[in-house]
Formats: sequence, C-alpha cells, structure tokens
Amino acid sequence: MPLILWLVNRETAPFAAYQSKQAFWFQLVVTLGSWIVVFLATVFGVITLGVGFLAFLALLPILGLLHVLASIYGIVG
Repeated sequence: MPLILWLVNRETAPFAAYQSKQAFWFQLVVTLGSWIVVFLATVFGVITLGVGFLAFLALLPILGLLHVLASIYGIVG
C-alpha cells in the first residue's frame, strides 16, 4: 500500500510521497527481519534437533512487539 501511495503522489504531494516511502522501507525491513529470524530458527532447529527452534521461537513475539512500538513511535513522532 505505501508503494502505491508513493507512485500516485510522488509528483503532486511531496510530503505524502516522502511519508509513503518511509512507510514502505519500514515495512520491508520488518518483513525481512521476520524472514531472517524464521530462517535462522529453522537452521538452528535442524542442527540441534528442535532445541534451537524453541530459542528462536521466543524472538518472534518480541519482534512483533518491536514492530508495534516502532509503528506507534512513527505515528506520534
């Protein structure tokens, strides 16, 4: 969605385009971070026969909480 807003508003509304671009990069970084955590959990889970998966499984809610907190900070600040 932010990418579409940026493409539509990049010429007519520079502030909205700037904010859309920032939202797009933020969502991309959060998504890639989640994928990396899941990939590492899978690799360590296979290597340690499931024990490493449990350690990384605890990181997913923390990553979700950081996403929510950073979104609130972006809205307020």
